[in-house]
This record gives sequence, structure tokens and C-alpha cells, in this order.
Amino acid sequence: MAVLANQIQKLNQPDFDKTKIDEWKGKAPKFYSKFKGVTYIDTKILNRSLVVYDPKEQVRQLKVIMENVPSIKKSFENGIQYDEQPPSVEEIGKIHSGRSGWTRDVAHDQLNWDHYFYDVLEFDSPECREKYKVKTNSRKAPRTYNTTADHYRNITTWLDKFIIPISEESIRETVYDIYIEGNDDDREKMISELLSYSGIPIGDISTFHSKGGTNSTQEYAEKNNYPHGGDKNKKVKGIGYIMHSANAMGTWLNMLVKAWEHKKDCEARAYIKQPIPAEFDFQRETFRSVFTHTKEKLEKVILNCVYLEEGEIKVRLPVLWKGFYAQKINPSPEKGGNPTEEGCVDFKGNPIK
Repeated sequence: MAVLANQIQKLNQPDFDKTKIDEWKGKAPKFYSKFKGVTYIDTKILNRSLVVYDPKEQVRQLKVIMENVPSIKKSFENGIQYDEQPPSVEEIGKIHSGRSGWTRDVAHDQLNWDHYFYDVLEFDSPECREKYKVKTNSRKAPRTYNTTADHYRNITTWLDKFIIPISEESIRETVYDIYIEGNDDDREKMISELLSYSGIPIGDISTFHSKGGTNSTQEYAEKNNYPHGGDKNKKVKGIGYIMHSANAMGTWLNMLVKAWEHKKDCEARAYIKQPIPAEFDFQRETFRSVFTHTKEKLEKVILNCVYLEEGEIKVRLPVLWKGFYAQKINPSPEKGGNPTEEGCVDFKGNPIK
């Protein structure tokens, strides 16, 4: 059986068109000239055992990579596209370290391919290497673009490792360089978040982020003995939340629940997430106005749930449970072949009128 399995695996190996690979070699230098600090060396067919894709260096979240594998695997089964950039590697000693082609590498694993052809590259600096890895993520067939979370995670990692300078100029240049999927508003929003992450003021206004660690709202709360996350600051007796949206109902509900659990008032503090220096006072005024309006609205909502009956205060939540959407579609003989469920049903699948 082992011999038969090996024979089948050999039959499933790709048969490379070396003429088309040579054609790509002629185009490759011009293609890679688009990337700052990247030098094309050669295109080689390599044994994949010598090619390493370090999970710690991947520029996409693993879930996103795995979601894209089936479509890319299918693309390979339909034939190799030689006019598309192949995966690229950097030669480090006897190992070729993967620099693009993360998802394709997973697809090659599932196809049991032992060999593939790769572009061998050199990089002028770690910054050039990292930016190249991100930019080439949206050049595959089929195309599967980077997410906003990918970009944020990559750039914050580069800032943490000092691969790019911690400055507004560097952050702005990097975002506009690699974040090609969104529009300018998306890019400016990310720049503001990255400035906050790095603790870089916008004009004379300090910034915060809510992801924990350095320059976070949680750190500021700990330093000043403020509660945060409800009861997560164990150094203080109070409970409280830090808001960046004045009308986020999830935060309001959390505050009400914590106040009920601890039988004490919940403290609310806020910060302006994307400060505009010339409009900062107005941003605070607007936040406070929306906060007050939301608080008054919730008071009316709560009053709508409370009533008096024979001198006793009672509570009724005006929410009517109407069941689950019908999702079992198997034919029912009792219904003349119609789906088992129709309309809405209870948890046992019984109809609800």
C-alpha cells in the first residue's frame, strides 16, 4: 500500500513548463523594480522541503489564509498561471525563507506537491522586506486582498520591532504605501489609530488606544487609579468604563449590569478617539451632548419597563419571543413533501403563530 501511495503521489506532481518559466524570468526584473529595496536574483524550481514559511512572519491572520486555500487550490488544479508572479523566497544559508506565497504554500501542502518554482530575492533592509511582503499579498490568482486588521497588525509589529521609525511621517508614508484596498478616509482613520498606538500626539493633543499596553486607556486608568473594564482594575474599589462612543449601547448596558451586580454607581470616563486639534473642544462638547441625550433616552426606556400594580412596583420587558426562523428544509411526508419547517418555530421545531 505504501508503494502504491508513493506512485499516486508521483503522478500528482506538477509538470512545469520550463519555457514559460524562462519567459517569466525575462519579465521578473522589471516586475520587481516596482518594489523599493528589492533585488531579483533568479527563478528556481526548488524542493519544498528547503522552503520555510515561518508562521510568526506571516502578514495575514491564519483564519484568513485558511479561508482562501480552497479557491487557490482549485486554481492550481485547473493549471499553473505562469504569467502571475510565483511565490518568492530569500536565501538564508541552506534554507529559502518564504517572503510571499503563504496561502499558496498551504495549498501546495494539500496537493502533496514536492516541488514548485520560486523567485529568489534580496532586500536592502528589514523595512523593505516587510513592506514587500504586505504589498505582494494582493497580487495572487485568485486575488485575495489584505484586510484592515492585517495592515494594522503588521504596522504595529513593525513599530514594536523598530522596523519603521516611530514618527507621524513614517506611519503616514507606510499606510499610504501599503494600504491600497481602502480610500483616503480609511487610510486617515488608520493613521490616527496608529498614532494613538504609538503615543504620538496630534498637534498638542495626546492620543490613546483601547487595545491594552503602552499608551492605552487601560494604562492611563491604572496610573491614575481609575476603574476600567467594569471591575478589571483591582487596585480600586470603584467600577467603571472608558468610552470613545457616547451612544454605544453595548457599553451602556455593561455599565448598567455592573452597577446592578456591584450595587453601586458605575463611573463613565471618555476620550476623543480621533482628535482634530482645531475642533477638539467642539468634539468634546458634541460627545457630552450625545452622552446626555443617550442617558435621557435610556431613562425613558427603563421607565417604560416599570409600572405600578396595586401599589407594588413591577417590571415588564416589552420584548415578545417569536421563535426561530425555519431552517430544516428536508421534505415532510405529513406536509405533502413541503419542508419540515415553515415560518417560525420553537426550539423543538413546532410552529409558532
